Amino acid sequence: MPDAPHNRLDIPRLLDQSTVGHVHYLPETDSTNEVALQRAAQIPPEASELVLTSRQLRGKGRGDNRWWASEGALTFSLITPRLPLPRERTPCLSLATGLAICQAVEQAAPAAETRLKWPNDVYLQGRKAAGILIESPGHTADRFVVGVGLNVNNSFEAAAAEIRGRAISLADVTGGPLGLTDVLIDCLRQFDACLAMLLAGDPRLAELWDSWSLLSGRRVRLALPAEVVEGVCRGIADDGALRIEQPSGERACYGGVVEWFEPTREGSRNVEIFYKFLETTAFAQLTLGNAMMILIGLVFIALAIIKDYEPLLLLPIGFGAIVGNIPTDPSMGLSVYDSGSVLSYIYFGVSQGIFPPLIFLGIGAMTDFSTMLSNPKLVLLGAAAQMGIFLTLLGAMWLGFTPKEAGAIGIIGGADGPTAIFLAAILAPELLGAIAIAAYSYMALVPVIQPPIMKLLTTREERLIQMKPPRHVSKRERIIFPIAAFLICTFIAPGALVLIGMLFLGNLLKESTVTERLANTARTAMIDIVTILLGFSVGASTKAQNFLTEQSLQIFGLGALSFAIATASGVLFAKLMNLFLTHKINPLVGAAGVSAVPDSARVVQMVGQKEDPHNFLLMHAMAPNVAGVIGSAVAAGVLWSVLAG
Repeated sequence: MPDAPHNRLDIPRLLDQSTVGHVHYLPETDSTNEVALQRAAQIPPEASELVLTSRQLRGKGRGDNRWWASEGALTFSLITPRLPLPRERTPCLSLATGLAICQAVEQAAPAAETRLKWPNDVYLQGRKAAGILIESPGHTADRFVVGVGLNVNNSFEAAAAEIRGRAISLADVTGGPLGLTDVLIDCLRQFDACLAMLLAGDPRLAELWDSWSLLSGRRVRLALPAEVVEGVCRGIADDGALRIEQPSGERACYGGVVEWFEPTREGSRNVEIFYKFLETTAFAQLTLGNAMMILIGLVFIALAIIKDYEPLLLLPIGFGAIVGNIPTDPSMGLSVYDSGSVLSYIYFGVSQGIFPPLIFLGIGAMTDFSTMLSNPKLVLLGAAAQMGIFLTLLGAMWLGFTPKEAGAIGIIGGADGPTAIFLAAILAPELLGAIAIAAYSYMALVPVIQPPIMKLLTTREERLIQMKPPRHVSKRERIIFPIAAFLICTFIAPGALVLIGMLFLGNLLKESTVTERLANTARTAMIDIVTILLGFSVGASTKAQNFLTEQSLQIFGLGALSFAIATASGVLFAKLMNLFLTHKINPLVGAAGVSAVPDSARVVQMVGQKEDPHNFLLMHAMAPNVAGVIGSAVAAGVLWSVLAG
């Protein structure tokens, strides 16, 4: 052995303080890996052995490369026992070994910068300090020879100029020699820990080797057998691949030789820290899909503020869509889909159908059913508008959606966001985000979508029809109605029990006049709070990878069809009724049969007054409008009862 005390290898101590079963020491050898490959066939498969030398003459590297070593270098090859390592994970053994050496080097030289260069080198202060070579004995595929060359106390004075310029030893940065046995024991201990994590499939191992990556944030050139890949390294993937970003997208490279990487510059440590910081920001992880969804969120906010389109809904939904598409580290668990996150608790009210009934309670407390009670035949227009739901259900099934999914999609035609959410959460929770956004989008676009359909299906003479004022409805009628209507509707469609029950409870609170405080709370503070939480969490659920799909586009198309059919059905049914009525109905009123309260009624008023400024249709339109709320809830109950079984 060499005379220098720090370079002496204490074999008994090594055996005592490591898990190695046997040490095969050679004062000098050409290659420890060559010796280990020969000895692997001679030792039991469950045993391990360390082949160790004080001087390696012709060390092996990847391909045709050679490892140069002189006195004071630590060169060894570990013969592993048979490892239950899946074939596709074997490339990760090199990275796990490199990580172990990095950790051992950092303990020996804590003030120096240590990095893992994919796939098998360790760099210290920007220069190469260690190399790793993993080989498999020919007689077995689940046993490995792990070769390591680590510059500890060796000098590079006798090395070629090329090697002197890019190699470094631990002694160079610590200012003095280190005990080879101490360093070797630490390397073996770190290797045992990393190997255990690799065999257990511990995800923290991949996080560690990615965090130690030398190439991350640098431009690299990787030579593959058939091509050369150039781009910016974005780290090391969980499966050991080198992630390289190119103009065409990110590539995962599993082999090859790094021919060149962006060199270390003055102040590169600060630059690397800055790159690392950038990688933790949302900018580094932003995808085109995220950007598109953020843009959609901004459009929703603009429509709410500039156009006043359903601002109470579109503004929180739009902001939620932005929040839901800010890229975050999955390990942070921030999204609505991460169990235990704050957003997941808010979204619980959506996914479990809690918010919609509360919204219905508030709607009931602010709704006046007098116009509907004064002219009951207008209820038929609200019922006719539900035709869009059932025709769209058939269309969705024709496109390949399951009956449950088709039912959840069809309810969009009712233009009732809470009902759509309630039913989707039951029948098709995987489509909840797309259905909710579609429903609320079409509710907001009522002033845009409905007028062309209304004008197309009516003549000017029909639009000029004036209806007689509604009659007075007594307090007794207004109190009896929510109770009677609740019983009738829920006996017809038990599935509508919760929605209809909360709707008519809210209305009874209002009409009884003895619970004004409760009614006021339901129609103001409570519905406002629930609307904020519902809109925000629905928006936050629209993560690009879940939302920007062909299926979502189909849902939006079917939703538009459903809404158009519902509008047309109400108008056409009003025209049909006029064939049998002495006192004609203005067919425009039929468009209010969708349950977008009170927007559809306002649109009817607007279109009617463009033809005749003295024609006041708002109160008449409110009758089918509130009937549509009941109708869509009953339709949802029917679909639930029929399809959920």
